[in-house]
Amino acid sequence: MRALVLNKTMYLGVSFVLLLVSLPLISAGTTAGASAEVPAGASGPGAGLLWAGLVCLAVGIVLLPIQRLLTGTDDEDPDSPDDD
Repeated sequence: MRALVLNKTMYLGVSFVLLLVSLPLISAGTTAGASAEVPAGASGPGAGLLWAGLVCLAVGIVLLPIQRLLTGTDDEDPDSPDDD
């Protein structure tokens, strides 16, 4: 499991896919069941899609900072000269 967390390409790819999937889910969730009979804030047929999209969006956003905090890695190149 630790090897997956340390694989930069893997967590960048997962985050990118989650962010891409969230947009159509949010859109479908807000437009599904949009009619005059359903009052605002009611749980319509698209409420599950909307919440699934919002969860994907939130996880996709916080995945990179959480990974950086857990592993303690920086984007700086260790071979680059210091600006002392």
